[in-house]
Amino acid sequence: MILPGLLCALTLMTAPARADTVSLAAAKAVALKDPYSGRPAVTVQLTAESRHDLAALTQAHVGGQVEVRVRGRVLVTLAVRDPITSGTFSVAGLSPEEAETLAAELGAGALIEVKTLPPGH
Repeated sequence: MILPGLLCALTLMTAPARADTVSLAAAKAVALKDPYSGRPAVTVQLTAESRHDLAALTQAHVGGQVEVRVRGRVLVTLAVRDPITSGTFSVAGLSPEEAETLAAELGAGALIEVKTLPPGH
């Protein structure tokens, strides 16, 4: 005989990992030079609601990976070591033109999509 609580626990343990996705809005996006490398980067400050959404997603997926996209374009894949709670992050490794374009897109309302990746990806 399987107890109802045990069945629920077994179902949770054997369910396939699912990807979570959040869409985030930037309150501000600025193209600048990374203070450490001197290379072009974009610093993004999220809206209060988006800050909360990103914190919740990364809290739930510490130890996993997330993919950050804008308009379907993958900007970066990150390992989540700690929850991202500040609501501010930078995207580096861009050309000066890419940094200016990304800052303009985000300033014009383009959404940032953050999607969790399945384990082993």
